[in-house]
Amino acid sequence: MRDFLLLVLLGALLAMPLAWFGVGRWLENFAFRTTIEPLVFALASLVVVAIAVVTVSFRAIRAAQLDPVKALRHE
Repeated sequence: MRDFLLLVLLGALLAMPLAWFGVGRWLENFAFRTTIEPLVFALASLVVVAIAVVTVSFRAIRAAQLDPVKALRHE
């Protein structure tokens, strides 16, 4: 799970500057100017990490509850 979480965090760190630049350029075209706070990107990253943790945890719990005999019988 740690390796998967590391990949999710790395992806978020790579996406944040690109999103900041892209959204900033997009917002420049509007008549009413606004800025994007860094908190928006931090909260979005936390949501992505939370979804990843819940998903991996759910799959791990399901795999732990399976009967190994049934799993090996189908292989």
